[in-house]
Amino acid sequence: KLASGAYGEEECRFEKEKWEATKNFADLMYTPDWTPAVDKEYRAAIKPVTEKHADRVGKLQEQEKAKETTK
Repeated sequence: KLASGAYGEEECRFEKEKWEATKNFADLMYTPDWTPAVDKEYRAAIKPVTEKHADRVGKLQEQEKAKETTK
């Protein structure tokens, strides 16, 4: 079984990449300047990061299952 540290590392990586992709929006969040157009840009910026994270977690889960079946 994979150590829970693998998931923790991935979560940290995801948060860092998410911040890098969306840091230009930080000053606009929770202000009247947050328009539907800005929201659309934000979602477009975060989408590839989220998809990559889901792929990585899926691979970690597959590795975990493979280790359990070889015991």
